[in-house]
Amino acid sequence: MAEQADAGTATVEAPPKQPSQNGVTRPKTGTKTGRVWEISDELSTSDGPAARKDVMAAGEAEGLNSATIATQYGRWRKFHGLGRAAVAAASEDTAEVEE
Repeated sequence: MAEQADAGTATVEAPPKQPSQNGVTRPKTGTKTGRVWEISDELSTSDGPAARKDVMAAGEAEGLNSATIATQYGRWRKFHGLGRAAVAAASEDTAEVEE
């Protein structure tokens, strides 16, 4: 009897899970929140993460809500482990190079 129930059931694959780290899950591509993350990724360089003001300007130029940009930029930073301590350390490294 169990064989009959299994034979008539279609197997549906679960959609792939979004990456998650540091307590934050990356939003899906094609969404407004996902676009903020894409902008942040695009503006980041090997010298460091994207600056908030640059992400805000680029997102607002695309018509995204400033509150959404600010929130998602913060979540993007947390996802990548870029807390305030990381920013302070990067600033100190830059200051040493400039001196």
